[in-house]
Amino acid sequence: ARLGHEVVALDPDESATVGLRAVRAMSASLRLGCLRCCCGFAQRLPFRDGSFDVVYARQTLHHVTDLTAGLRECQRVLKPDGRLLAVREHVADDEEQLRAFLEHHPLHRLYGGEHAYRLDEYLEAGRMSGLVLTQMLGPFDTVINYYPKSDTEVRAAAVGYLSRKTGRYLAEAALRVPAVFAWYVRRMSGFDQTPGRLCSFLWVKPRSAP
Repeated sequence: ARLGHEVVALDPDESATVGLRAVRAMSASLRLGCLRCCCGFAQRLPFRDGSFDVVYARQTLHHVTDLTAGLRECQRVLKPDGRLLAVREHVADDEEQLRAFLEHHPLHRLYGGEHAYRLDEYLEAGRMSGLVLTQMLGPFDTVINYYPKSDTEVRAAAVGYLSRKTGRYLAEAALRVPAVFAWYVRRMSGFDQTPGRLCSFLWVKPRSAP
């Protein structure tokens, strides 16, 4: 909005703590420019077809009760070649992982409402909605996903994983090489099994989409 683009914020919560009133207050104090707020849900977006160049969903999809319906709505309101960027979406491989994630989620214990889908459920819902996946970022592929872990904590995790194969001395020595560290951290995204780990997705609406 500050760069002159028209931005619309959507949230089902009107509250002044984490909802739309909080967004309006922040927008006014920071002089963000053209930012409009709307109350609504992902399954029924209150916008016309082809309204947006970009839909940005931060920690949103895992809250949507009907994932395919929510993604279809995102596809509907995008212009052809429009982008849907969904970041920090929780992933659980099975019901056991989902239970473990919810049991240890501090906010879920207070007010509920948290959830996580399997990775294949995100991918299939995107396909069923008519979107084309162009990029997926795993838990350690970007600071967007591994935040609030620091770079030091990520390095410690990498040493811990690699030490199981090579021993600590060799692991620490190998990971001091920047190229090796970057390569191994990318590999960590592939074998990380943490319940509720975070992934991000970039989808595109094809020009041929209805």
